[in-house]
Amino acid sequence: MSLFRFCFNKQFIMYLAVLPVKGQIPAGFVPCADPASVKQQLKIHLAYIQSIECSFIQTKNHELLTRPHVARGLFYFQKPHKIRWEYQEPLSWTLIFNGNNVVRKEGNTPLPLSASQARLLTSVSRLMVRLVGSGMLENGDFSHEFWCSSSKTLVRVIPLHKRFRLYLKEIHLYFSSSPSGLAKLHLIENSGQTHLEFMNQKINQPISPDLFR
Repeated sequence: MSLFRFCFNKQFIMYLAVLPVKGQIPAGFVPCADPASVKQQLKIHLAYIQSIECSFIQTKNHELLTRPHVARGLFYFQKPHKIRWEYQEPLSWTLIFNGNNVVRKEGNTPLPLSASQARLLTSVSRLMVRLVGSGMLENGDFSHEFWCSSSKTLVRVIPLHKRFRLYLKEIHLYFSSSPSGLAKLHLIENSGQTHLEFMNQKINQPISPDLFR
């Protein structure tokens, strides 16, 4: 199976962003003393963010891989519902979510999507918008736990709806105390784990609309 085909199978989201076992909380984190206040502060923080431009490193562990797969690229987010994943290494390709429209490209050449791929990627798009925006904290499809350290807040998100539980066990969102978006994202899936680290974030800076076309 080629890497490109692997990226678009029925568990595409497993290629998106590593915790050893389900439910394990890293050392240094304890339950937040006032989770309601932490949640409110996160909502205010995320509401402030209108756009994000940053680089990312993605490490993927999967039962079909003999060793972790590492990818690098650029990430763009523009409220209310625009996302661009621009992979640069080891392969160059782009995935764009703009509302209900999904486009994948190699260079400037759009590549076709089957109906099933389009449906899956639209679901992934909505999930990602919730993750980087404030919608995840208000969505009844997920339960939340809030963990605090000296410099970060960890939100442990458990999917409750069966359409997410088909491929996803839980999500860990790491927010730094500085004014930025997500610092790290961990996806714990049924067949593997993904780690995404976001770096060099530019918050609320203009982003060309052409990047989402």
